[in-house]
Amino acid sequence: MLTLKVHFYNPVLDKDGALNKLVAYADPPYCHCELEFADGQSCAVYMGGKVHVKTRQFDPKSYDTVCVTCTAQQHARAQQLAFKLQTEEQTFSKRAMLASKFKVLPLRDPRIYTFCSKLCCEILQEANVIPADTAAARLTPSMLCVALTNPQLSPACDSTVIDFRPSDRTV
Repeated sequence: MLTLKVHFYNPVLDKDGALNKLVAYADPPYCHCELEFADGQSCAVYMGGKVHVKTRQFDPKSYDTVCVTCTAQQHARAQQLAFKLQTEEQTFSKRAMLASKFKVLPLRDPRIYTFCSKLCCEILQEANVIPADTAAARLTPSMLCVALTNPQLSPACDSTVIDFRPSDRTV
């Protein structure tokens, strides 16, 4: 068994991130999430950027982590999709991000646009870790965290959430 880690960023300690705090205020406590693979590489997309995979560190003072067990095959499928989206240069969309919470008009082609929680959810769906019918485009980072930590809302398909240590920070 391998582990996929979903890191959720709580901006309460962020001194410069007014937009991060605004996003977290709209649906507390998180404003961002990233998916880390067993080899330490992380898949993410940031505002104004494209999907990327790189090795990085997550400060436990600002990130809460959900660890999900998966098979080697599930892990490989997740990592394959992450690299495919990076190669395709899938881009961040403010409109898609806002639509997740505020139900603004949908994008013409939502497959080419993404935001952090949609990206993480779609990769987890590809790995069959969360149900394919989960509406990735409607999940904020906080909603994804609830889906992963509350099996009644989104039961895991082939894996189990094994660890979640939310901090006592508040926005």
